[in-house]
Amino acid sequence: MKIIGKTEDGWLLEASKDDVALMMGFRYAHDDGFKNTKVTIGTEMHLTKMAATSEFLRTIDKDRLKDFKNRISYVIDDIDHAIDTVTELTIFEKLKE
Repeated sequence: MKIIGKTEDGWLLEASKDDVALMMGFRYAHDDGFKNTKVTIGTEMHLTKMAATSEFLRTIDKDRLKDFKNRISYVIDDIDHAIDTVTELTIFEKLKE
């Protein structure tokens, strides 16, 4: 990306398709999501939101993420057990019929 001019409020930039795709939250210009996005003169890109999200992700402690993953795993196990129980109870109801 290159600054090619100045405006009253900022700068005019020359950006590659990959740069624009990245600024819009895609990995690269060949991403199917980006291909389906209409980009024209005047398309706005909200880099502040993306930068805030990126900053937040950089501050997350790996140990906290691992702990959270373990907690979610326990919840998923509990839900699986509940589904099994409901399935078993349904079978008993059908056998009574």
